[in-house]
Amino acid sequence: MVRSAQPGGRGPPAYVRRAICAERLDALGQLVVAADVLRRLDDLREQAFARRDVRLLARVYVPGRLLDEDGAPLRRLVPVGCGLVGAHTEFRNVQGSVPAAGRWSVRATARLAPSTLRCNGVANGHAAGAGPTGLRIELARVRGQYRIAGQLPG
Repeated sequence: MVRSAQPGGRGPPAYVRRAICAERLDALGQLVVAADVLRRLDDLREQAFARRDVRLLARVYVPGRLLDEDGAPLRRLVPVGCGLVGAHTEFRNVQGSVPAAGRWSVRATARLAPSTLRCNGVANGHAAGAGPTGLRIELARVRGQYRIAGQLPG
């Protein structure tokens, strides 16, 4: 546990904050690990594809282009009654900026695992994985949780 060395108990001193690599203090003073945030978001995305549940993607992305871009292939590629199982993204080399005003910029190398289309418990097809690719992911804090607001190569 990191103790505050600043008046008012608002987190560790600046030199400690700079020393933390992929860990950053969010606006609420809680220790947040960038890799854990990406893992939680990917777990939701993986569940959305496995269950063909576009509503879960609304907990991954802020409303807008990225939500629409991920929801459209889910509806198009995964038939009703089926799920795309194993669409897991592995993030490496995760580095995050210091969160400010509910926003957070994170860089990572991402690799999407191969997945299997299952209908009624039977494998009906496979989707190739992708990557590795470098990404710059912009996160926004929505109702106390980070969601993806932007994503660019990088």
